[in-house]
Amino acid sequence: MTPQFQHPELWGVGRFSTLLSESIEEVLVNLLGEQVKQTIYECLERQGLRKPQIPQDLPRFDAFLEDNFGRGGAVIERQIARRLYTRLGLNLVKVPHYALTDYVDMAFRRLSRVERLA
Repeated sequence: MTPQFQHPELWGVGRFSTLLSESIEEVLVNLLGEQVKQTIYECLERQGLRKPQIPQDLPRFDAFLEDNFGRGGAVIERQIARRLYTRLGLNLVKVPHYALTDYVDMAFRRLSRVERLA
C-alpha cells in the first residue's frame, strides 16, 4: 500500500511540481521510449488520471507503475526520484520500500526546511 502524499495543499503550478513532471517525462522516455511513455499516459487517462494531475496524485501513479511493471515499477520510481533530486540539487538517499511518493515528500520537506532556515 502506498502512503498518502503529505503536502497536497502545496502542489499546483509551482516550480516543484513542474520539475517533478519534467523528471517523470524524461525518465519514462529514457528508460522506455517515446511510444511506451505515450501509452502509459493514455492508460492513466483511461483510469481518470491525466498527465497534468500526476504530481497531485502520486499514489495513483505509484500504484499504476507497480501494477503494470511489478518490481520494475520500483526501479522506474527510483530513477524518477534520482532525476528530481539531481534537478533540485539534493542527494538521494535510497531507502528500502520507499515509493516515488515517499521520495518526493522527503525532498519537499528538505527544501521547506532549507527555506525556513534562510
